[in-house]
Amino acid sequence: MKPSLNTGGLIWITGLSGAGKTTIAKKIINFLNNQAILIDGDEMRKVLDLSSSSYDIDSRKKIAFIYVKMCTMLANQGFLVICSTISMYDDVRKYARENNKYYCEIFLNISEKERRKRDPKKLYEYHNNQIIHNMVGLDYTIELPKSPDIVIEDGLNINDSVDYILKYLEMV
Repeated sequence: MKPSLNTGGLIWITGLSGAGKTTIAKKIINFLNNQAILIDGDEMRKVLDLSSSSYDIDSRKKIAFIYVKMCTMLANQGFLVICSTISMYDDVRKYARENNKYYCEIFLNISEKERRKRDPKKLYEYHNNQIIHNMVGLDYTIELPKSPDIVIEDGLNINDSVDYILKYLEMV
């Protein structure tokens, strides 16, 4: 079943760095007049003081389960939660789907070329210059979502993507 302001639920936005997860999540929340809770992967690392934690596979999975369990707790209390995170593991997304009655998974399937062009945090630039390592999609392979409710591809700009998502969720 689809999440809504009336039922609450979880909107899970996933994709690689630079795909537009946070931008789309914030635009949806703005459209909803701030009546949803945003759980953003980068912000949660700061809040939970995980900035110094490792980016290895086991640490990433542990953190991903913290996010999904927090989102599920809030959604099960009737809040509409939007989570924007790389979410590179099938079992994390499976947990989210199985534990949220009202759930929508959105996969931003944006090409590496487009993500590199955007590169809002300069991660691709830092990776090219060997300043950072262990980057998902370059050093680590992501388990791509197998059955997302919505897939957004390169050709759709951010505003059209938000419109498409809101129409799918029947919020417009």
